[in-house]
Amino acid sequence: MILDSTQLRFGDTIAPNTDLGVEKETSLSRQQMSALLGFNNAMPFQFNEYRHKNGILPWDDPKAFEDADSPDLQKIMLHWHQLFAVHAIVRNVFTVEPVERTPGLLIADEVGLGKTAMAIAIVRQITHPTSEEKRRYQITLTLYSHLARSLLNGSMS
Repeated sequence: MILDSTQLRFGDTIAPNTDLGVEKETSLSRQQMSALLGFNNAMPFQFNEYRHKNGILPWDDPKAFEDADSPDLQKIMLHWHQLFAVHAIVRNVFTVEPVERTPGLLIADEVGLGKTAMAIAIVRQITHPTSEEKRRYQITLTLYSHLARSLLNGSMS
């Protein structure tokens, strides 16, 4: 169903207990959402898995994060509402078919509900394929370089 935004008012819903923009996400589990986004354990690529209770950061003291069973470490992951929001934004902005204009989006919620974490996850979701493609490109160049060197040296049979 396509909705005309001029027909909607603030607070309207299209189904009971459903917020606008996340209609498709409400039927998916946390695991399905993570799989669709390509997240490992509901976390974007290269996100820290643990938070240190004393505020120590992994790049300041990597040894403090070596023992995952340490009582000083707390496992972190995106909350369900953050995961659903990231999926809804990616789904609404990146479409298979070309669109005349990208729909506007607004991340608005109360203080402390993770808008910054969602924004970072969205940026990481967008840049991860670029990083992955760059890595593949470097591997391909390395393989071609070795192959060319072998051919030039006559060591290929």
